[in-house]
Amino acid sequence: MSTSDLLSLSLVAVLVLTMVLWYRIPAPRPRLFRQAAWLFSAALLLEIWGFLARLKGWDNDVGYNLFQLYEFIVMLLLIRTAEPTLHRSVLWAGLIGVAGFVWRIRAQGGLGLLSADAIVIFAFLLSTLLVRSLFLLAKKCDTPLHRLPAFWFFFGCFLYFVGLVPLIAGIHLVYTSDRPLAAAIWFLVPILAILRYAFAAWACRLEVANKYL
Repeated sequence: MSTSDLLSLSLVAVLVLTMVLWYRIPAPRPRLFRQAAWLFSAALLLEIWGFLARLKGWDNDVGYNLFQLYEFIVMLLLIRTAEPTLHRSVLWAGLIGVAGFVWRIRAQGGLGLLSADAIVIFAFLLSTLLVRSLFLLAKKCDTPLHRLPAFWFFFGCFLYFVGLVPLIAGIHLVYTSDRPLAAAIWFLVPILAILRYAFAAWACRLEVANKYL
């Protein structure tokens, strides 16, 4: 089994754990976690499909491009839910992000090729919003941040998206001149995703614990 397959299966395992811990949150679940389930479930289905597609030699770039757009929209909703004061910033980021996505997909001739430019646009916009959201969360929080599930969820997202910007930009720059280096850098992307959803799993576990305090 290749390193890529091992990383893919590890990501699937972390996503399954996240879903299990999310399911253990007693109803009624907070709105943030209800919306987060849209992200968890879609990411799990995508990664399972992506793993099977690699085994069969199928192209899955269309699926990943569409997931980028879906993830971006869901993340905006999550940020808006956690920090309603960022409503205007979320709206502008959404308009810029969707416009950028359409522009880059049209420029490359469709969804058949994974758009690195769209990933960077989305990651940059979300990183900016997430750092503001974390700052506001810390400012208004009366309890220690390490006990706050939303903090860990958004912190994991921030690490993921802020890490994507230099990684994907670096791959884009060296791909034509040094493909082995580009492939080595790409291995860091699923590691970031595993870290992100590990933080999400911890956030769900904290939410479960808080419900039973």
